[in-house]
Amino acid sequence: MILVNDLLSWRKEHARDDTMNAVAVLRHNDNLNLQDAVNALCHLIEAEGRAYLDARDLILNGPLGTRPDVAVYFDAVDHLIGGTQAYRYLTPRYFGDGYAPDGSTSGWLSLTEPLTRLRPRPRTIPVGM
Repeated sequence: MILVNDLLSWRKEHARDDTMNAVAVLRHNDNLNLQDAVNALCHLIEAEGRAYLDARDLILNGPLGTRPDVAVYFDAVDHLIGGTQAYRYLTPRYFGDGYAPDGSTSGWLSLTEPLTRLRPRPRTIPVGM
């Protein structure tokens, strides 16, 4: 949840010189440009998400998975992860003043525009700009 937050909030935090962000840490510690830091973070988000799902499924399919409290716990964690991510897609906090959610939850994202939008394809910039 924190890594997705750091990806979506980087633009806002960078504008405020906030360095407590995974994108900023990757740029600084690994000397990466913005795109390479975002790519590295997205790979990490995917790997950590898969690791959680694998661990959850291993537990739920094992002896502990028969306990109602364990099943309820993982159901709650799954809802927490999904709800937190949904909030990030809905709030102008991460996308800029004037942002209105359009229901997009995937696509291309520019972290350098004043108003961020998830787009179906990368925005093309005319040559010379």
